[in-house]
Amino acid sequence: RAAGFSGNANYTALISVMLCSAALDYELRRCLLADLFLLLLSGAIVLISLSRSGLLGFGVLVTCYISFRYLRRRLHSREIRDVATSLLAATLIVLATTPLFSRQLGALQEQSRFRRAVAGRQVDDGSAASRWAAAQDALDRISASPVLGHGTGYARRMPELPHNMYLQQWVNNGIVGFTAYVAFLAASFWTFWSRRNLNGFMLVATAAIGGLFSHNILDQRPFLILYGLLLGAPARGYSIPARAR
Repeated sequence: RAAGFSGNANYTALISVMLCSAALDYELRRCLLADLFLLLLSGAIVLISLSRSGLLGFGVLVTCYISFRYLRRRLHSREIRDVATSLLAATLIVLATTPLFSRQLGALQEQSRFRRAVAGRQVDDGSAASRWAAAQDALDRISASPVLGHGTGYARRMPELPHNMYLQQWVNNGIVGFTAYVAFLAASFWTFWSRRNLNGFMLVATAAIGGLFSHNILDQRPFLILYGLLLGAPARGYSIPARAR
């Protein structure tokens, strides 16, 4: 499994989805082709990493992107032509570059959990059981000190980190730390939404979902850097749909 620049396949996929969510155009300000390139690049990284959590986050991102950009209002004929032309161009690009990645695609097919299940081979590589055991260990440690936790950084002493940002916050800093992190996410959602900054809103959404499967959200810096950049951006002119007001 390709780990890329983070040393961890799942976190590589998460960073890719974060970067994509922060860079997409949700407000029809530029040609669709640029966004399709970003989505194709991010989707390719997620597929190469074989990350199930990355695939989930990418699916949520694509769904929200389509909803924000196209489903909130009726499209004009020019916009429909733009969508059709961009999709055709993206399809041609994918077909033209497929031979360059034939070896990687073959490796992906060989490691596909679906193909292994159909062939009657072992599907789980042990990661699910390992994550479940780590979560159980985290819950046991939480029950020993649920309010104040065991101290910042304590999770690093565990045999295996919990692979869950929320559990890690609870282990380290108790219900106080867990509540503070959830409050931070909620305040970030509200701030970006009130500023009509959908890039920031989707970045936080990606981090919130990714936190269910990763404990590295705050340990490594991509999220914090993107968060700071988008928080300092000026408010945008996105119009909230009437039924959402």
